[in-house]
Amino acid sequence: MGEILIKKGVTFAPLAPAGAQILSKLKQIVDRYDFDVTITSGNDGTHSGPKDPHHSGEAFDLRTNTLTKTQKQALLDDLKATLYKPDRRFYVFLERPGKPGEHIHVQRRAGTTYDFYDFLADL
Repeated sequence: MGEILIKKGVTFAPLAPAGAQILSKLKQIVDRYDFDVTITSGNDGTHSGPKDPHHSGEAFDLRTNTLTKTQKQALLDDLKATLYKPDRRFYVFLERPGKPGEHIHVQRRAGTTYDFYDFLADL
């Protein structure tokens, strides 16, 4: 069973309902793996501006440089299969593929909403 690891300095407050859903689904996925997944950014650090979903607790970055190509693809595919359904309110992609700083970015899709009623309905 894999574990979710957290890079030192990563913060999770505030944590929006969308962020809680991402973490919940990530936990379900990683529990099936024989490898660990590291969260490298929550709402800490510098991102693309004040409206970036990291700052509101609606986005996370996941380390890929410790994963094999097969593990990385499995994580991408599983996150997409889990979070894109039923209404595609989440977005998952490999950021900076093949370059230094490559990581998987997961967030609430821009232009959508995801509140506590949605979170409870998805439990």
